[in-house]
Amino acid sequence: MRVKIEMKKDKQKKKFKKLLRKYAKNREVVKLYRTVTEGEANIYGIIHKVTSAYLHLSEIYEFKFNGEIIIPNNHFDSIRRCSFEKTTKKILKAEDQLNKIKPKRTKLNLTDWAAILKGLQKKNIDVIIECEDLLEPTFTIGSIAKVNDKKVKIWYYDPNGKIDKKTTKVRFKDITLLRFKDQYSTIFKKYKTKC
Repeated sequence: MRVKIEMKKDKQKKKFKKLLRKYAKNREVVKLYRTVTEGEANIYGIIHKVTSAYLHLSEIYEFKFNGEIIIPNNHFDSIRRCSFEKTTKKILKAEDQLNKIKPKRTKLNLTDWAAILKGLQKKNIDVIIECEDLLEPTFTIGSIAKVNDKKVKIWYYDPNGKIDKKTTKVRFKDITLLRFKDQYSTIFKKYKTKC
């Protein structure tokens, strides 16, 4: 079943939020359909937490959990949970991916981007920040250097693992997706070097 979001009516918003919370409580596998500047950027995973502003979920890739994602809860077009997702959940259980500790969830204050990023900074977790709705979308990977009320500064590292000499600034209002504890950033963190 694919559910379209109708954000115009408060009654429908509450009904939809209740559905998301039900999926989170039951650890249901869902597919979030997202449209960004460069096309589709769908997410497949299990929702951990729904707040008034954000969705926190664990991403599924090839029947394994690949890190955590936080997106603004108004940054997806629709959600699907049908026989495909039910089958995926059965496979995850059979592969022992859905026991009591998996998928692991990082406990964070989901009040706003500043609180989220300060929490990750305290835990020394590298992040990937995507700003997918800009005319020229950005992908920023690295360690969190500083967080203030409106932006975050990241020690960005390039595909060669070289850390920039200056931090990269990302405005909160541009962030559409925050990824962390994924295989790419976790492994890259071990091998990054200063210029």
